[in-house]
This record gives sequence, structure tokens and C-alpha cells, in this order.
Amino acid sequence: MKESRDNPEASTTSPGYEEGQPQFSIGKMLLWTAVAAGALTVVKVSETNSSIDPIPQVLNLSLYTVVVCFILSLLRAPKSYDVWFPTGMNVFIAVLMVLIVFFLQRPFDDDLAILCALLAIGGLPYGIFLLVLNVRRIKRRDFSISILAYHLGSWLGWTVNWTFVSLGASGAFL
Repeated sequence: MKESRDNPEASTTSPGYEEGQPQFSIGKMLLWTAVAAGALTVVKVSETNSSIDPIPQVLNLSLYTVVVCFILSLLRAPKSYDVWFPTGMNVFIAVLMVLIVFFLQRPFDDDLAILCALLAIGGLPYGIFLLVLNVRRIKRRDFSISILAYHLGSWLGWTVNWTFVSLGASGAFL
């Protein structure tokens, strides 16, 4: 106790806490309340006729979570490569899907199935790269749960999308 009186630098607050920066704020609580309310709304609106099949609810909630985390990540780090790289990959998925749908002449094509299977397997290095980006953020002590959730959602979206497209192109759903 005497040491803290003699040394004004010694403080009883936690090392990560900075003066003037509250750990909790009304704005943050309102933001997360709105996010939770939106999630409940998405789940309730996508309610199916059967309580046995929750897949539409899970998919809609996942998409909602990825979009919310993208917006939060964009607000937190608008010029960060950690935000724009997965965004570019998500746009790439959409553009390539439009090209496949509009320019595909045969619905079941072996070459297309092979290409989509390679893209699905390409999700592995993409996921590893996003993991490396998050490890670098942690080492810089700039961790963000919203960016982590956005990376995870983008990677899962990539992998699931190309897996289903490759199965569909090979005729597995017939």
C-alpha cells in the first residue's frame, strides 16, 4: 500500500484498462441488445411448419450473424485487410455463382463438378490463411470477436457453398 502512495504510476486497475475508457457502456449494451433482438426475430420469422426441421432457422441465423459481424468489423477497422480480404472472397463466390448459373449449358457437367470440388478443397488454405490473420491480430493485442466470427462465417460459407455446388453439378442430388 505504501508503494502505491509513493509511486503514482502503480495503480490497482487491471493492466489492459486505460483511464477514461469505460469497460462497459450504454451504447455497447444497446448494440448487443439490438443484435440479440435481431437474431431472435430472424429465428422466429424463419420458423418452419415442423419443429423437427430447424435447418432454415440455423441457416438464416448464421447468415444474419455473418452480416452483423461484417458490419461491426467494418465499423471497427474500415481499412483493415482482415475485413476486406474475406469480403472480396465472398464477392468472388457470388460472381462465380452467377457466371456458373448463366453460362452453364448443361446442368450436370463433370468438368464443372471437378472445378467446384477443387474450390471446396481450396477452402482449406483459405481457412488456414484466415486463422493466420487472427493469430496475427491476437499477437498485436488487437483481437476482435466480430472479426473472428466474420472470418469463421466466411470460411464456412465458402466451404459449404462449393461442396453443395460440386455435389449438385455431379448429379448427386438426383
